[in-house]
Amino acid sequence: MVGGGGAATAATIAAHEKGARTMLAVKGQFGVPGVRGAGATSNPLGDFWTIRTVGPKGGLFNPPDAVHADMIQSGLGLADPELCRIFVDEVSAAIKRLQTMGMEFESKMLATMEGRASKGKTNRIVAIQKAIIEHTGTEVLEQANLTDLVVDGGRCIGAVGIDDQGEPFVVEAGAVIMATGGVGQLFQYSFNPPGNTGDGYAMAMRAGAELFNMEFMQQGLATTWPQQAILMLYEME
Repeated sequence: MVGGGGAATAATIAAHEKGARTMLAVKGQFGVPGVRGAGATSNPLGDFWTIRTVGPKGGLFNPPDAVHADMIQSGLGLADPELCRIFVDEVSAAIKRLQTMGMEFESKMLATMEGRASKGKTNRIVAIQKAIIEHTGTEVLEQANLTDLVVDGGRCIGAVGIDDQGEPFVVEAGAVIMATGGVGQLFQYSFNPPGNTGDGYAMAMRAGAELFNMEFMQQGLATTWPQQAILMLYEME
């Protein structure tokens, strides 16, 4: 697995449960909030993080078909219908998995994650999954700045990179899952961490992968002048 956020940690756990021998390569330190390579889902103050709960088929609250239609409409027809369908079919099970691992949501209706600084709570997805990974025998490579995937006969068999000390290394693997996330620093104005430089996208493209849905980046309210700042709404108590 390549990446240190919620997707990479979830994929690592899933692969281990299927019997695979797993390795997790992160750009910086694994699971340390605010540090390069930790992933956006390790954000210690995730006030605005939510997962929209999909209700049961035929139910009145967010039935799958209605949520799917909303996603297609929001993307003005550009979103991949099959990927949207996977989301609405699997999100409820994903929420239940997180709850089984120990994740506590503030709102059952919206599956809102903990994250209000006034309550001293944090968004703990990565922390919870990291604790599970530590008991799986997964080898974690930190400061692993991967630069390219190794492809042989159309099959990815590993990756090459360089560590923070400037030493090159090679990783051999039966399969590689890319979960490197952000590409924010490719834009002139970005509120992403400095480490979100789109390395994974570039490596995948050079290896021959087809990239799509690249127009769908995270969006939110922010200012660029007189200073760069993300705008958040806090509940007054």
